[in-house]
Amino acid sequence: MVIDSSRRHLTDRGRFPEVSPGILFAATGDGGVVYDLVTEQLSFLNPTGAAVLAECVGGASFDAAVVEWSDAANVPEDRIRSDVERALEDFSTTGFIGRDTAAPDLAIPSAPVGPLVDGMSTTVQGVGAHRIRFTSTDPALPSLVDAIIGLASSGAPTAEFTMVAESDGSIRLVTDTEWLFTDRAQLEGQLVTVVNDFVARTLTDAVLHAATLRSPTGDTVIFPADPGSGKSTLAGLLVRRGWAYGGDESATIRCEDTMVLPCAKPIDLDAASCVVLGLGAEIAGDVAVRRINPEAVILDEPLDPPAAIVSPCYVGSDGEPAVQRLETTDALVQLVGSTLNLRYVGTPGLETLVRLAEGVPVHRIAYRSSAEACEQLAALGFDS
Repeated sequence: MVIDSSRRHLTDRGRFPEVSPGILFAATGDGGVVYDLVTEQLSFLNPTGAAVLAECVGGASFDAAVVEWSDAANVPEDRIRSDVERALEDFSTTGFIGRDTAAPDLAIPSAPVGPLVDGMSTTVQGVGAHRIRFTSTDPALPSLVDAIIGLASSGAPTAEFTMVAESDGSIRLVTDTEWLFTDRAQLEGQLVTVVNDFVARTLTDAVLHAATLRSPTGDTVIFPADPGSGKSTLAGLLVRRGWAYGGDESATIRCEDTMVLPCAKPIDLDAASCVVLGLGAEIAGDVAVRRINPEAVILDEPLDPPAAIVSPCYVGSDGEPAVQRLETTDALVQLVGSTLNLRYVGTPGLETLVRLAEGVPVHRIAYRSSAEACEQLAALGFDS
């Protein structure tokens, strides 16, 4: 990595140096936040640092900014200039400016919709921000997709996946890449993973690894969590208790208005989770929501912005239960850590996470049993 002197940039150009490749910046209520796609580090800036880095993002005139800040603060220009140059030196050290390391390459999702060929069978599945059309000359394959994903949509498709049944019984699936499944059973077991991979590279909205549900009180609640934290089991439990289901793997947050786009695929449950939910351990895998609750409401339209964000963690019988309201900085750390596509959605995604962290209550709950989780959610105002 090569770090250039920030002062040399100013001498040569008379403007603030540009931010380094891979640096995302968003203003916050008390300063700013930086996410570095190269180091995958999140940093918080005080108001002065945020103001200086904002000028780097905009490529503003150095002298004009110094004069403006001097007048606004009634502070001598020399002092302002010294403070700004000190901030730029710090940014050079951290790599926010002057770094020539390239940002990570992106596998941009591109599966354009083409004209339908005679004899093609199709199904369109609404998945987050996407409506994926699956096509095949074998009518059984789109029917299999309907059975696996179960999110049929009447909307115009935005992406197309082509399925080819080969003579040896294998299935070739062409998206923006190519997948080969040895047989239909393998396709059935891995199709959701393929779809999740495509959704996790969305360019226009923030996609969180989170469950999405609507409470009996009508509130949208998202549940971001690390794998293995019990998120899907909790989602199944809440569905059984009457919560409407919007997905257990990914919550797509629309950047323009923070509305939530559901992805209500079957719930991924292991054998132990199935037992907890009163189901047979033998049905472990992608479990249809209505096997958990035959009257479950499955959400397929955009939902209101989140009324709350709850990060769940099952701690076992020996663990310590807790309900913690996160401060804004901790909430933002949680949300950034749960976001699957920040390198794809970029600054608009980071700005969306800031709006959520500052405007929506974010809690972390730790529970030892399903009953305890429901009690904690009820204490937060959600009748479960």
